[in-house]
Amino acid sequence: MTAVVITGIYGLARALERTRPDLVISITDPDDIFDPGSRDPARARIALAGVDCPVLSLAFHDVDQVLRDFIAPTLEDGRKVIAAVDAHLPGDGGTLLVHCHLGMSRSPAVALLALGHVALRREPGSADLAGRVADAVYAAAPGAMPNMRVVGIAERLLDGFDGALHAEVRKHNTRVRASQEDQPFTW
Repeated sequence: MTAVVITGIYGLARALERTRPDLVISITDPDDIFDPGSRDPARARIALAGVDCPVLSLAFHDVDQVLRDFIAPTLEDGRKVIAAVDAHLPGDGGTLLVHCHLGMSRSPAVALLALGHVALRREPGSADLAGRVADAVYAAAPGAMPNMRVVGIAERLLDGFDGALHAEVRKHNTRVRASQEDQPFTW
């Protein structure tokens, strides 16, 4: 089975040292109108500079809907993920590393799309398969709350899940929110 590593920008260099990915999907914010001097996309480029595997770079904001002044993930982004997976993760093996800013929303959702696509190569889509794909993503990023727009894109592009990926993510997100309700915010 394809292994997945999910991380944020600040853990990217360490994750690259620990694993030898066959494909990296790098998700950064587009040129940020709110913080044009941000060094975070540069941090990702620096960490990825010496990587000796293919890197798919995507740039969209972590939004669940189309909003003015924000770039939302698109079907085209999803198609790029599927094309990269087909080109660089043939069969049912290899290691996929996906990162976004924090490794909590965009990257787990994109990992769900990528692993769902790989899983559909070996068996038809079903609620059970969606559960196993989601379990693999949550094992790599336990506190993740995947971006629902990307999950919707996955549902549109991956035949056979019929809403099961959405259902799995909603269940998980509900559990994560419930576990956080009693947690005070601290710095």
